[in-house]
Amino acid sequence: MNQQPGPSLSLTRRRLFATTAATAAVAAGSSALGGATAQAASTVPGTQGLPKGLANDFASPGLATAAGFRWWWPHGKVDPVEVAREVDQVADAGFGILEVADVTHSLRARNISFDLTTHGWGTPAWVAGVKAALRRAAERGVRVDITVGPSWPAAVSTITPDDDAACTELAHGRADVAAGATYDGPVPPPAAHASSAVSRQDLLAVQAFRVGATDRNGTRLYADSLVDLTDAVADGRLRWTAPADGAWVVLSYWVRGSAQEPEAGPHTEPRSWVVDHFSAAGSQAVIDLWRDGILDQELRSLLAQAGGYLFEDSLEIETEATIWTRRMPAEFRARAGYDVLPWLAVLVEHDEKYPFTFGGTETTRARDDFNQVLSDLYRDHHLMPLQGFARSLGLGLRVQPYGLETDTIEHSALLDQPETESLGFKNLDDYRVMAGGRDIRGHAVLSCEAACYFGAAYQTTWDRALQTLNSIFAAGVNQTVLHGFAYADAPGVTWPGFAAFSPYYSGAVGYGEAWGPRTPQWQHMPDVAGYLARTQLVLQSGAAKYDLVFLRQKGWASTGIGPFWAVNGGIPIGWSHSFITSALLDLPGVEVRDGVLAPDGPAYKAMIVGPDQFRGQEVTIEVAAARRLRDFARAGLPVVLLGNWSTVQPVGIAAPGETEEVRALLAEVAAQPTTRTVSDQAQIPTALAELGVERDVVHDSSTVMHVRRTLDGADLYYLANAKHAENRRLQRVTQDVWLSATEPDAVPLLLDPWSGTVAPVGLWAREGGRIRVRVDLRPGQSTVIALVPPRGPAPVGATSTTAEAVRVEARSVVVRTTTPGTVVTTLQDGRTVRSRVDRVREPLALTDWDLEIEDWQPGASATETVKPVRSVRLAGLAPWSQVPGLEDVAGIGRYRTTVDLGRDWTAEDGALLELGEVNDTFRVRVNGHDVGPCDPLGPTVDVGPWLRAGTNTIEVEVASTLINRLRTVTPQVYGGVARQAFGLIGPARLVPYAERRIAPGAGR
Repeated sequence: MNQQPGPSLSLTRRRLFATTAATAAVAAGSSALGGATAQAASTVPGTQGLPKGLANDFASPGLATAAGFRWWWPHGKVDPVEVAREVDQVADAGFGILEVADVTHSLRARNISFDLTTHGWGTPAWVAGVKAALRRAAERGVRVDITVGPSWPAAVSTITPDDDAACTELAHGRADVAAGATYDGPVPPPAAHASSAVSRQDLLAVQAFRVGATDRNGTRLYADSLVDLTDAVADGRLRWTAPADGAWVVLSYWVRGSAQEPEAGPHTEPRSWVVDHFSAAGSQAVIDLWRDGILDQELRSLLAQAGGYLFEDSLEIETEATIWTRRMPAEFRARAGYDVLPWLAVLVEHDEKYPFTFGGTETTRARDDFNQVLSDLYRDHHLMPLQGFARSLGLGLRVQPYGLETDTIEHSALLDQPETESLGFKNLDDYRVMAGGRDIRGHAVLSCEAACYFGAAYQTTWDRALQTLNSIFAAGVNQTVLHGFAYADAPGVTWPGFAAFSPYYSGAVGYGEAWGPRTPQWQHMPDVAGYLARTQLVLQSGAAKYDLVFLRQKGWASTGIGPFWAVNGGIPIGWSHSFITSALLDLPGVEVRDGVLAPDGPAYKAMIVGPDQFRGQEVTIEVAAARRLRDFARAGLPVVLLGNWSTVQPVGIAAPGETEEVRALLAEVAAQPTTRTVSDQAQIPTALAELGVERDVVHDSSTVMHVRRTLDGADLYYLANAKHAENRRLQRVTQDVWLSATEPDAVPLLLDPWSGTVAPVGLWAREGGRIRVRVDLRPGQSTVIALVPPRGPAPVGATSTTAEAVRVEARSVVVRTTTPGTVVTTLQDGRTVRSRVDRVREPLALTDWDLEIEDWQPGASATETVKPVRSVRLAGLAPWSQVPGLEDVAGIGRYRTTVDLGRDWTAEDGALLELGEVNDTFRVRVNGHDVGPCDPLGPTVDVGPWLRAGTNTIEVEVASTLINRLRTVTPQVYGGVARQAFGLIGPARLVPYAERRIAPGAGR
C-alpha cells in the first residue's frame, strides 16, 4: 500500500551520538572475558585504541561469552538424539551454556510419573543423555554444566535421613513447671514432629529456666537461672522440682535428620535425601555418589572436553525446627570460643521463629555467632570440598551461596563462579553484595539465573527480560543463565511440550519461560544472543572499579537492604559502590597504596563504616576488622564513620578485653586526618568532599547507572537506564554524562552490542580528566562507551551542535537534522561551522499495512506445531487481539507497506523508522535489505542507507509469545491469563532527516 506524505509531527530530541548511518538506534548491554591479559591495540578499522582481542571478539563474539540456559530435563527420560539436536538448536541461536537440571514440577502438577529405577536422575539413561550433550557440545563449542544432584538442595540416594551425612535439625521440646512444682515424666518430646522417614532422635541436652513475660521477641528466659538437667535423665524420663521463685520451663533438645528431599522429588529410586551442608560427611556423600555411581572413564573424558561447572542452586535448607549439624557443639567451641549449650534456648527455632529470648543484645549476638559458625562450616565442609572435587574433573563449581544468614560476600570470593538470581533478589544491591566478593578476589564472572517471573510462562517478552538484564548488568552481573530451555517432550504432556515449571503444583501458571524453537521469538534469538554475548564480553573484560566500599558486619544476600545514603543519594548522580566483610580484609592485594584500597583490583577510593543494618543499627565491628581498618586508616585510606563509635561493641559474644580493644582501635581510626565521623547519612557526601574523594562518573540525578572496567589503559563504561528493583517504573533519560579517563588524552568510542560495530563518538568534550558524552536511553536501555588512548591523527568530532545527531565518517563530521535551517557545530579543534539545510521532508504516518501471520497451533503431537497463514489488510495498526479473527492468534506477523519518497530524494536524505509499540521481538527490511538486529527496547530504526527516490517497501517481522493461543488450547491452566497485545501496534511513521558533511578545514 502506498503511503503519502502526512502532516508534520513534532520530534523528541534524539541521541547525540551514533555509530554509522546503517546502525539502528543505540541500546546497550555489556559482557566480558574475565581476567583479560594485556593485549596489543586493535587494527580493526574504527576501533583503534581498543585492546586488540576485545575489538575482534566484539565484532564476532562467538560462544565464549554467550548467555546460556537452565536446561530442564524430565529426569532421565531423554533421547540422546534429541539431546544432541537441542544442543544444536541452542548453538545455532548463538547461546553458549546449557545447564542440565532435573526439574519436574509440571509433571507433579499433572500427576505424571514414570519408572525412576530406569529413568531417574543418575541412571544409565540419564548418563547416556549427559554424554550425548557433552559429545555434541564439544563439537559446537557449547559449555555444559551439571547440577550436583537431582534438583536442589544437594541430595543423594545413598543415605537415609538417619545417617550422619543427612541434613540435620535440632528440635526442642517444652514443659512448663510452676514454682515449687515437680515435673515427673518423659523428657518433653519435640514440638516439631519428626518426618515419618526418621527413626532416630538423639537427646542432646535438657535444661530448665525461670520464665518471664512474653512479647514480640519471644518468651523471656533468665539466663542466670539455667539448670542443666541432662544428667538427671534416666531411661528417657525426668524428675525435677522447680525452685519456688517463679514459673519455670523445662527444655529438651533433640538431634535428628530433617528428612528433607530435593525440590519436587522424588527424582530417584531409592529416594534421595538432602545432605548435611555443614559437615564433611554430607559433601563426601555427594562426591562418593558421583565417583561410585555416575562417573566412568568416558564421562570423565567428555567432561574434560565440554564440561564447565558443577552447579548448586540456592541454599534452601528447610525445617520447622533449627538447622543443625551433629558436630555443632565441638565446632562451635572451636570456632566461636565458648560453649553453645548454655545458649541453645535462644538459638532454637520453631516455624522459622525464635520462641525464647534472654533479653538485651546478648541474644542476637549469640545468634550472630551461631550463624557465623554455620557460614564457616558451609564454606569449609561443603563449598570447598565440592569445589575441589569439581576441579579434579577439570570443572569448576558454580553456586548460589545464599538462602541462610551466611557470609555470601566471602563465599562469592571463594567460589570459582558465584551465581545470583533475578527472581529471589529484591533489588540491585543484592547483586552488588555478591559482586563485591567476586571483585575483591579478582575473579571474572558473576552469573545470574535470569528472567524468571512468577506466573509468566509462555508470556515473557524480551521487552521485560531486557529491562531486567540490563539493570542487573549495572549491578555487577556479567553472565546470564536464562530460565530456561526445556527438553522437548515427556510422557503425558500437552502442546507445546514439556515445561519444567508450568503448570506449577496446583495447576497454576508457572515460573519463567520454556524458550526454544517452540516459541515464536526464537526466530529472532540470534539477535538477542549476539547482544548479550557482546555485553557480557565487555563486562567480563579487565577489572571493575568502584568509588566506595561499605564495610558490613554481615555478608547476607537477598535481603534487599542497601547501604547508607548511596541508593537514594549517591547512585542517582553517578557514585558507584561495593561491599566487603571482615573475612576478606586479609586477602592478598587488600592493601592501601596512594590512598586507594585494593589498588590493583576494585581500587576503592574510600571506605564507609556504619552500624549493623541487620541488628537494629547496633554499632559493632569484628575485632579483626577493627585491626585492619586501623591499618588502612594509618596508610591513608579515606574513611567515613557513620554514628557514635566511642561505644562500639564487638560482633558476637565478646571475649575478655575485646570491647576495650575495638574501642581503642576505632578511636585511633577516628583520629586519623583521613577519617571523618558523621552523625547522619545525609552528611556522607560532605565528608567525602572534605576528604577529596570524587566519583568516576558525574551526571544530574537520574536512573542512569554504570559499571566501569579498565583494561590496558582503556576505560570501558556500561551505562544503563536501570531500575533498582523489579517493580520500579522508568522514564526516558537524555542527559550529559562525564566519564573519568585513565589516559589524559583518551578519546571516546561507541560500542554497539546489537550490531557489533565500533565507531568514534561524534559529540563529546574533554573537561579536565573527564570526557563528556550525551546519552539518550529509553527505559531499560543501555550503551557502552570506551575511553581509549588516541591512535593516529588528532581526534575528529564536535563539542556542541544544534543538530539532532553527529557522527564521524572517514575523518569528517556528519551532522543530522530533522528540521530545515542553519546547523551550528563547534568542532574538537575549536572551529565553528554553519551548515545550511534548505529542505527536510515532512514525517510520514504509516497506517496502511498488509499483514501476513503464521498462526502457531498444536499439531498431531505435543511437540508438533502447525502454522497456517492468515492474511489481513490493515487500515490502521492495532494489536492482533483487537483484529477480528485474530483474537487468539500467536506466532509471527509480517507487515508490509510502501511509501513514495518522490523523485527529489537524494543521498543527503535519510529517515528514521519509528515503530511506536511493538510486541515482541522484531526485524526490519527495507527494499529487500535486512537492517540488522533491532533492540526491542528502542523501536526506532535508522533506515536511511536503504531508502531511495520513488517507491520504497518497508517490511516489519514481529514475533509474539504463545500465551494467546495457549489460553484456548489449555484453558484449565492459561485460560485466566489476559490476552497480550501482540504485533506492530504503533503509531508508526517515517521521520526524514538531512545530513551535511563537514569537510576537514571547514569553518573558521
